[in-house]
Amino acid sequence: MNVTVVHPGPTSSDTMATALAANAESRGLTVEEVEREFSAAISIGRIVTPDEVAAVIAFLASPRSVALNGDPIIASGGELGPIYYSPPRRDELPMVNRELGSAPCPNDGGGPRHGTNRRPTG
Repeated sequence: MNVTVVHPGPTSSDTMATALAANAESRGLTVEEVEREFSAAISIGRIVTPDEVAAVIAFLASPRSVALNGDPIIASGGELGPIYYSPPRRDELPMVNRELGSAPCPNDGGGPRHGTNRRPTG
């Protein structure tokens, strides 16, 4: 069994169109200007489409994705940047793990916590 999470970034949708329009109105800009400005922060230079996110999910549901078990996948066109995972420190593990004598956690030295998008510091 494969367990993976997909983090879609900003996706072209009615909700996105509404947000862009509200932003444009509040700033006295056109929707096109706001979308261009927003898209400039995305590596591929545009907002991802629902079909592109669906293609990632379809791949993850295929047998070809076997090597991606437990890995978060970001389908944002590069908008979110990298997310680095840092396992919990030993003192954050449930008590039962410590009582059973589990192996030491490889990240006893601290560092960024789960789901952060900062580079590891050590």
